[in-house]
Amino acid sequence: MVTLPLQGKQVAGLVVSALAFALIVWRGIVTEADPDLWGHVRFGQDILKLGSLPSVDPYSYLVPNSRWINHEWLSETIFGLLYNTAGPLGLVAFKCFCVVVIAILVWRCLFRGGFDLVRCAEILVVAEVMLLPAMTPLRPNIFTCLILTLLLLVLDYFATHKRGATQLCLTVPVLFAVWANVHGGFVLGLIILSAWWIGALIEAGVSGALERKKAATWLLVAVLPLSLAATMLNPYGPELLRFLLETTSVRRADISEWQALGLTNTFGLYYLAVLVLSALSLVFSRKLKPLSTLAAWFVLACAPQVAYRFLPLFAIGTPILVGPHLADAGYRFYDKLSSKRLVLLPIFTVWAVVVVFSAIGIWSQLSGRALGQIFVSPYMPVDAVSTLKQRNVRGNALVQFNWGEYVIWHLGPGLKIAVDGRRETVYPANVRALYSNFVTGSGDWDALVDKYPTDIVVMEPYVAPSNLMLLKHGWVRVYADNACWMFVRQGSELERVLTGSSPPSQQTGSDRYFP
Repeated sequence: MVTLPLQGKQVAGLVVSALAFALIVWRGIVTEADPDLWGHVRFGQDILKLGSLPSVDPYSYLVPNSRWINHEWLSETIFGLLYNTAGPLGLVAFKCFCVVVIAILVWRCLFRGGFDLVRCAEILVVAEVMLLPAMTPLRPNIFTCLILTLLLLVLDYFATHKRGATQLCLTVPVLFAVWANVHGGFVLGLIILSAWWIGALIEAGVSGALERKKAATWLLVAVLPLSLAATMLNPYGPELLRFLLETTSVRRADISEWQALGLTNTFGLYYLAVLVLSALSLVFSRKLKPLSTLAAWFVLACAPQVAYRFLPLFAIGTPILVGPHLADAGYRFYDKLSSKRLVLLPIFTVWAVVVVFSAIGIWSQLSGRALGQIFVSPYMPVDAVSTLKQRNVRGNALVQFNWGEYVIWHLGPGLKIAVDGRRETVYPANVRALYSNFVTGSGDWDALVDKYPTDIVVMEPYVAPSNLMLLKHGWVRVYADNACWMFVRQGSELERVLTGSSPPSQQTGSDRYFP
């Protein structure tokens, strides 16, 4: 039977490791514009220009001067600074840097556990698949992914080594102080920390550590209250946490990433497979299984069933908290097979095939494209907005909420919008209800155009509001392309200004780039 010598295994490990990090770098470089990216950068630029946080929203005509709780102000400031300094390339480089740092930290955690290169790379590639939803767009949640990685590494180290209690209590609150200013994901972080904290206290009580190490134990007891207090160090104080707890309880049926992860699609089946394998590894692993670590991982494992957007966090946490157990149980079974002189070459062959097809995929994705650019979806109203900008249109525009921040970037605040992706942070429930009626064509669907000073309506073609606007008296369609239809009031000055053919796209070819 053919087996690989030690040197061959090392070569295989280097190849697989190189592949894993090449895929990660590639996914970090290839960046698509999230619908909110234009707003994140613009709002960050506003903060830099003003030197302070805007207290009211200047961009909407439905809620003029409404209070704006910007819970992502620091990440937006960083985005604005990066764009002002290096343009789209600065944003892409920053995202790629964060993704690679996360991968290196997870890799280091696994490697320090005594795993060889192949095993580390395999676990990293498994996690990478579930990280895909978070790796392609650039959003403030990249900070949550990075800070969660650091938090779990600190907690896991403390749980497994029983050292560094002082450093733990000093480090964790600092992480939460930053986290509360960059992204609302710190709420989930508090839940994870709470689960870990309860488990750690139970372990300390059972082991008698409460009596033997009073100073260290008091530091452990204080870590959760200190971290909670640290989240209050933001421009809104305790109100921020109250606001986020309230808004996260709102049902968001129109946003897919806030729905529970289905178990019948590709990502759902992948998640289920990793979940089952992780649970089995915890059962059969011979390594120490601290209750605190199990509790933290349980929260992460349940999170995707609350919202699909938490799947990348599960992907990050599983290698850190469960990876050693998966390796111990899984590869113990693998070693038994290899000890029976089973062929190892087919496994290396599979990885070689993956290398070849991944290289082809990378080449096809990157060839002919401008690296360092952020790709814009063809479904954005690029030509329509170009028309409005070219003709210097001002007024009030009702657009799809996922287009709102694109319009704000190019035309605001001269052209004010109705609603945009900031949702609860700016718009009260009654305004969101009116917009929901409009886009679904239900109830008093046209209240936004009849009762408010709406001058322009821009919607996708053939959807309910567009079809209804075609039939609405007093309104006329003045523009149409594959991305959107545009309506204005009949007989208005805007009808004269906007009637006619649209200009060609500002960018030629199939790719359009941010901004």
